[in-house]
Amino acid sequence: MTKLLGPDGNPIDFTRLTEETAAPEMAGIRSAWMDGIAAGMTPRKLAAILKAADMGDGHDYLTMAEEMEELEPQYGTVLGVRKRAIQGLEIQITASSDAAEDVALADEVRTLFDAPTMADLVGDLLDALGKGYAICEIMWETAANRWTPREYIWRDPRHFHFDRLTGRHLRLRDGTLDGADLPAFKFVIQRFRLKSGMPLRGGLARFA
Repeated sequence: MTKLLGPDGNPIDFTRLTEETAAPEMAGIRSAWMDGIAAGMTPRKLAAILKAADMGDGHDYLTMAEEMEELEPQYGTVLGVRKRAIQGLEIQITASSDAAEDVALADEVRTLFDAPTMADLVGDLLDALGKGYAICEIMWETAANRWTPREYIWRDPRHFHFDRLTGRHLRLRDGTLDGADLPAFKFVIQRFRLKSGMPLRGGLARFA
């Protein structure tokens, strides 16, 4: 197989691209189920949740952000209006030049965006508006010579955390302190920056 280099300059491990990396676990830290925390919320509890998020532990904060969309009608409505406004925009793809290679590449991208799965991907990534970031895992179709995305699976943002050094690089929760790195070309990550700084502080839920 041809050797391709990832963004870090290292060869891509194709075996990792064919495996499901961030699936929920029946018994583990990446549970598909959510224990609510909104019930019995107090100013002291809220302050503790926000402080923990500021220190890089966004689990309870992200849980609260999810519940806010369901329990606060005005917030959920405003967020829904913003999402639908973006989903209603017409996607335009333009070749970077008139060169045959660039035109062909633009056509390939248009084909990807015309796929039915793209609408679901856009909708799932808009979860970043409230929470600050959203992430979907790419499941690749590898039967043909040219690999193409077969499916985009929304992943619970609570199953990831940011690195301890910069607070900006997502890592997969795996029970270790640092977490696992995310393979190149395996995830689509959307960050919503209502303000500069840490992604957990950039979503609408933080202000609400």
